Amino acid sequence: MLMKRCQIEEFLNMNTVIIDVRTPSEYNQGHWPGALNLPIFTDKERVEIGTIYKKQGSDTAIQLGLKIVEPKLDSIVKQIEIWNGRRCNYLLSGNQTIRIYCWRGGMRSSSMAWLVGILGYTGIVLQGGYKTFRYWVLSQFRLSWPLHLIGGRTGTGKTDLLLAFESHGKYILDLEGLAQHRGSSFGNIGLPAQPSTEHYENLLSMHLYDASIARTIWLEGESTQIGTCRIPIALWKQMQKANLLEIQRPVNYRIRQLMMTYGPFTRSKLKEATSRISRRLGPKRTQLAFEAINEGCLIDTCLQILDYYDHCYDFELKRSPQRQSLDLGQQTAKQAVQELIKHGVLTSNDRGRHLCVGTLRSDFGSEPMAAIQFFRGVDETVLPDIRVTRSRDGRTGQATFRFEKPVALAPETLVDITGMFMIDEEGELVTREVKASFVNGKPSALEATYTWKSESDFERFMRFAQRYADSNGLGYSGKNDSPSSND
Repeated sequence: MLMKRCQIEEFLNMNTVIIDVRTPSEYNQGHWPGALNLPIFTDKERVEIGTIYKKQGSDTAIQLGLKIVEPKLDSIVKQIEIWNGRRCNYLLSGNQTIRIYCWRGGMRSSSMAWLVGILGYTGIVLQGGYKTFRYWVLSQFRLSWPLHLIGGRTGTGKTDLLLAFESHGKYILDLEGLAQHRGSSFGNIGLPAQPSTEHYENLLSMHLYDASIARTIWLEGESTQIGTCRIPIALWKQMQKANLLEIQRPVNYRIRQLMMTYGPFTRSKLKEATSRISRRLGPKRTQLAFEAINEGCLIDTCLQILDYYDHCYDFELKRSPQRQSLDLGQQTAKQAVQELIKHGVLTSNDRGRHLCVGTLRSDFGSEPMAAIQFFRGVDETVLPDIRVTRSRDGRTGQATFRFEKPVALAPETLVDITGMFMIDEEGELVTREVKASFVNGKPSALEATYTWKSESDFERFMRFAQRYADSNGLGYSGKNDSPSSND
């Protein structure tokens, strides 16, 4: 059989086994959803080959690679046969093609394609590899999506309702399900480990791609962070402008929901989750919650926690431009769907009306998107003065940000500042080096320092800086290439 290279559009629409030949750590960081990891090299072997390549050249590195791979060939062949056999049994038909990718579509994927060719298959190599896939992933969030949010206080059964929508043929994007987290301090209890943010983006993009013909995509309203997973900023900005269906339920329904969800778990798990928000609960509510947990009185525990989360939700609700509220009382999710159909909120057909996919929103695509945050999900609106310094060889350096009277220091702010987060369409840059300046005993300014230790890190920072400057009308001072205010 032959080896074939194809572009990502063709690769996406094939229905075959996908093999990721990168190292385990590369795969765990993020991969094509559904891909099976069959690494040609271990993490240690890849580092060793890379070192030899730099010091002794490509020929010596290739010879070492062949030596490392030769003992693995038999097990690799057996695994390919097993995977493809299972796939064919599932599809009830034979398939003689196998999709393959590595980081850049280079020697690792080509070598695997050669091997599967010997076995009688056609190896389909993704042109540009995983790097191309990641570019495609990020581009999906800049497309226009017909989003409609479901909101409501904690315990109103939003996730159950969302899944009921799906069972009725509606398109949904389960942000919490894909993140393996329920979105609160208690959200990780009893769930598997979360994916990396990179892989979370991969999962989101593929689900959006599958919904490209949808007239409406339903999803829960969320902050930018779900546990450790971050919602891409371009998608989150679209969520902020989407219509919101607010679900209302009586308190006894909400308490019952929470007890069904968290009641089976140990007291230590519940206390650990409560302690994570103790500073926001305050000492009195925290103590009452701990006492209720110790006594096994989950109703009292829920009341203390709901009091805190209700205030948080009501604050966020004010940011929703268009919302419709509906009291579903004690209805089950299935009954609630019928109620929503009765009120005309749900339509009988969600297919074939979304015609904007494939075009970039002017709000999100043509303009660079970048923001600085001191609290997750809250953009700092005060613009900083930024100064960049670099070493003589250009490899290391730092950028210093100074914010005069930033919103993050407003008296009503109750959350501790743990770092500065620089967010753009590529992801997030973080620095924990943040300090405050005081005047007459009161904080008046924030100064943050971001340090890089390689040229690639510097280039990444400069891409953020350019987007941030363009997004906020900042210019560049020629002396040190740092963004500065036009004022």
